[in-house]
Amino acid sequence: MTLVPLIVFLFSLYSLPVAVVCAIVALCSRQIAWRWWEFVLLVVPFFLWTGLVIVHNTGKSLGNAVYEPFLCGCIACMPILAKTTAARLGWQMEVSYLTAFIVACIMILAVYVFMPALPE
Repeated sequence: MTLVPLIVFLFSLYSLPVAVVCAIVALCSRQIAWRWWEFVLLVVPFFLWTGLVIVHNTGKSLGNAVYEPFLCGCIACMPILAKTTAARLGWQMEVSYLTAFIVACIMILAVYVFMPALPE
């Protein structure tokens, strides 16, 4: 029960860059067809990072709890930017979206593993 407020706080930090990028992309590229599951995949990296924090706590500080979700939110925007770029260049959009999604998940794993404990 005590994890719920923490997860809501972390998700609010995560969703800031995601919301900004989604708003900019929605305004600039209205001709691209978006599917509902592409927006659902925006939260998968957050749950990946949150699951790693809950299951394997490495003694990181509150500085990490503020910085890492924001950084993960920036990384999670990669598939949206990849699909928008692919659509403008005439490439196959689904392949670029899924490739960018896999790369984003790997980068989030790297953020969790290689980010040292930050000062509070």
